[in-house]
Amino acid sequence: MIEPRTERFLEYPPQKGGLVELKDGRLMGIIRGMLKFYSEDRGITWSEPEPVLDNGEQIIAESDPVGVLRLQSGAIGVTSYRPVRADELPDRGRATTRRLLQQSQRGLFFRKSYDEGETWTPEVLVSAPGIVNWYALNDTMIQLSSGRLLWPSYGSSRVAELHPKPLVEGQERGIGHLWSPENVSPTKFFYSDDEGQTWQASDGDLMLWIDQGYGNLDSMHEPTAAETKDGRILCLARCAQVRAVQTFSDDGGVHWTLPELSELNSANAPIRVRRIPSTGDLMVVWNQVTAQEHREAWGRCRLSAAISTNGGRTWTNFRNIHVSPGMDESPRVSDPEPPQFVRPGSAIKPYDPIPDNPIGGRLRASYPNFWIFGEEVFIEHDYWYRVDPWGTYRVPDKWKHLTKDRSRRTSTGHLLSSLPRRLHILPLKWFYEEA
Repeated sequence: MIEPRTERFLEYPPQKGGLVELKDGRLMGIIRGMLKFYSEDRGITWSEPEPVLDNGEQIIAESDPVGVLRLQSGAIGVTSYRPVRADELPDRGRATTRRLLQQSQRGLFFRKSYDEGETWTPEVLVSAPGIVNWYALNDTMIQLSSGRLLWPSYGSSRVAELHPKPLVEGQERGIGHLWSPENVSPTKFFYSDDEGQTWQASDGDLMLWIDQGYGNLDSMHEPTAAETKDGRILCLARCAQVRAVQTFSDDGGVHWTLPELSELNSANAPIRVRRIPSTGDLMVVWNQVTAQEHREAWGRCRLSAAISTNGGRTWTNFRNIHVSPGMDESPRVSDPEPPQFVRPGSAIKPYDPIPDNPIGGRLRASYPNFWIFGEEVFIEHDYWYRVDPWGTYRVPDKWKHLTKDRSRRTSTGHLLSSLPRRLHILPLKWFYEEA
């Protein structure tokens, strides 16, 4: 594997968010909690996160849908997520108001800056709450060549959540999201043709109908999308079938093809797809895995990349960004098993022997995001260590810096509490070379 420009642990905030290049050449990130930070040396060092302010007051936002995007107009757009008051809804019917009073509801918001992030326009409500609470993976809004803004989102109705959760292997639940029913997650797209002033929703909700429905259905969630050379849009999302889900749109995201399983072997984990500005090709970064590796809890321990020169129909130039010790390091995973439902960690139990590898555990890399600045690709992802996924063994002291227990406060008093994150800076040409 090529040595990246920097592979050491940078002072990169341990929160999900997005990056944008400013007109003066600096990089600006905006992350969960609505905090911003800067790099003046192309990603080598980063400033301490500080609040994003509007008229001197911090912008209120929570959770992951924070992202930042340079718009064709030159402005910078930012996405966020927060609770919605009943008096903010454009049409407050009695049922909606009553539901809001009974249960806190949240919405997706958008605002812009015309001065490189110093001041911001008033926020616009993109999705009002309802029966389905629409959410989004961080930094997924894109702008099409037509100027349309497109925001892939996914819903959570929690209609299937059980109380109390069933016991699995003597514990409340197993690892991951597939050990007890939690929710049903469809995908929807919100789009704007006036640079974010007004928004509309795509036609219908998308889920994976396996074998056109005859093989049951699966959630399609945490979607990402990119525009292809021929003007279509490809959406990739996660599911529980050890493959990435894909769907296409020919009309700017209003209507979509029936979701189907792609050729990409994938853990039930987030996927990132983006268009490469200089070539128009697509790049994907995701957790490439076999069904058996998923059963043995290695599902998020290999982070790979691939290129498509034909708009997502096929993928080539497979490369590995991270492979945990003990795993096959081949660039492309070859799985002898067909697509199927697989529970992560279902082939192991608490207190099973620890992995027989040099680190005595697993180094996980997931929730990737990436950007292309000039001829360099910035890839960041969470990066943490576990002896076993059940947490039944004590983490050795040498790995404790790569655990969830890394919460710290910034100099402004804001809590950064998340998994450690790692940044790679790689030359774009490396992804086009043969592995």
